[in-house]
Amino acid sequence: MLGLFALHGFEIWLYAALYVALRALPDLETAVYFSIITFSTIGYDDEGMAIAWRLVSAIEGMNGVLLMGRLRR
Repeated sequence: MLGLFALHGFEIWLYAALYVALRALPDLETAVYFSIITFSTIGYDDEGMAIAWRLVSAIEGMNGVLLMGRLRR
């Protein structure tokens, strides 16, 4: 279980790094927070996200639903 938790955390940080590299979000702190909220499907206003990259956050949300659902089993 701890290994799965670590893998989810790693994936969240990878998405955050992608958002910063694409300049979709202004800084790493914002990107990590946005990624955690999106991956866990809590939801977050994507107003600060660059319009060209909003689809990436939707894909992250779908990915989180699938992977977190697997964790709960």
